[in-house]
Amino acid sequence: MLKYILQSTQTTTPEASKTSLQPGSEIKLGLDIHSTKYVVVAQYDHATPKAPRSFAPAEFLPWIDRLLREGHSIHLVYEACGFGFGLCRELRNRGVDCQVIAPQRLDEKNTGVKTDGRDAKTLCLRLDRWLQGNRDALATIRIPTPEEEQKRQIHRQREQFVRQKTKLQAQGRCLLVNQGLVCPTLWWRPLQWE
Repeated sequence: MLKYILQSTQTTTPEASKTSLQPGSEIKLGLDIHSTKYVVVAQYDHATPKAPRSFAPAEFLPWIDRLLREGHSIHLVYEACGFGFGLCRELRNRGVDCQVIAPQRLDEKNTGVKTDGRDAKTLCLRLDRWLQGNRDALATIRIPTPEEEQKRQIHRQREQFVRQKTKLQAQGRCLLVNQGLVCPTLWWRPLQWE
């Protein structure tokens, strides 16, 4: 019986043999934000984006800090949402190139399937194109100062109250008309009820 000894002489490219990120890598992150979790898709240098990864909000910034300590440059993008711009300011203070874009439809293939991971991946790929010079890939918005954001909140809250008041006035008018009653102008004011 013959015995054969096989030796592997497999060669790999330097890129394929990397088991961990090299210091100084460029990391692009697409971020889908929710109140209880952040879904992140990362692209290291010019490689294929990684699978989506979820973080609790409290875990996200320490992870970013670790990547920065390892010497990586980080570019990040997320959609503007109801959580304000505090996260962007915090990331920029740490040295992250953070972009916030106007909310938009992220289903580029028009599949009708919307998941947080797909949104984060689309954001990551658009960020990659944007960094390569395609300024149409992202619709970035200007980050307001905390003072500007507070002034906006007062105006926006007043607008919400006015819309809600108008809606309630219309509902009341509809109830009166449905009961066959004449609906006076400004029916909700105390003078009308006398």
